[in-house]
Amino acid sequence: MKIAFINNGPFYPNFRNFNYYQRVYFLSEWTSLVLFVGKKTIVSNELKNKCFIIESKFSGKAGFFLFLLTRLFYLRKFDLIITEPSTFTVFGFLAKLLYNKKWVIDIWDIPFRDLTGSWKTKIKRKIQVLFFRPIFRRADLYIVSILPDFQLSELRLPREKKRCFMNAIFLEEYEKLREVEPFEKFTILIQRSRFYKGFGVELMLDAFSRVLQKVDARLLIAGHLMPEVQQIIDQYPHRDKLIVPGFVDHDEFKRLALKSHVCVIPYPRIVDLQQIYPIKAIEFMALGKAIVATKIAGLERLIGDAGILVNPIKPENLAKEILYLHDHPEERKKLEKKAKMRSRNFDARSKNQAIFNELKKLVHTSN
Repeated sequence: MKIAFINNGPFYPNFRNFNYYQRVYFLSEWTSLVLFVGKKTIVSNELKNKCFIIESKFSGKAGFFLFLLTRLFYLRKFDLIITEPSTFTVFGFLAKLLYNKKWVIDIWDIPFRDLTGSWKTKIKRKIQVLFFRPIFRRADLYIVSILPDFQLSELRLPREKKRCFMNAIFLEEYEKLREVEPFEKFTILIQRSRFYKGFGVELMLDAFSRVLQKVDARLLIAGHLMPEVQQIIDQYPHRDKLIVPGFVDHDEFKRLALKSHVCVIPYPRIVDLQQIYPIKAIEFMALGKAIVATKIAGLERLIGDAGILVNPIKPENLAKEILYLHDHPEERKKLEKKAKMRSRNFDARSKNQAIFNELKKLVHTSN
């Protein structure tokens, strides 16, 4: 099977547990895959050794778009076109329209995601959804790794074409890790690649203030802080109790998580966060960590009874559960074992094998 995979990346080694990275990794083992990427897109050596890569000659997203237009005829050679859930779906649509090719949209993130919530970005997103809805609907198959009943439903995708999965990770790399000495002080970890205002930092800081009334603890905030979040951190009255290393690579994240006593996912109940399956939750489980998380749709389905789900979502409730795990280390150990066991349900190879089976069925179905 010959597959053209159109994705603007990047494919950092740190991103091994991202859906699109996994798709290239596994489909390159099982098919003849060509990866189309933007100019100077970083692709890990691991993937460079597994597939053929065609890099845009023009810079930026607009340049990549133009480059793909000049290579549109090349798509005739493939059995299947896979596109990311963005404006680049146009090229799957054109390959289907012009060359009658099978086309799959790999929906690993919310299409046209709005992380700022400003009135301008909201209007922009509405326009994008209206424009791309008829294009998305023409795809032959959707690999869906988010909850389908939230913002994705705005695209009105045919239900019979959806194949829904939860996220998954390379579990084998977590089996090899050795135990490490925990931090001396009781340490709570929260982690995101980027922390935006309104995405849980404020809730966690409020809860942490309540924890500090009972326990001399530390809050480790690992990830890039957007400017408005950095300002909140700088003005926090207990700044000396915070550990803020900024962005950390994947190996350092695992080390910090192993040394922490409790891992917390303090997401508020907003649509953007409810509809995702946070990879960090699976990684925390695979590391055998006690998890406290807010009870929102995606987290609830991922974690189940392998962590403490907080509802109603209030700082005092979050603090109460964190303090409970501090005061009851035996309960913490039970949760750690449950988390490790549950993580086995989220194996990347198994998920991608199931996806590959769906792709084979599609390609072998006559137009």
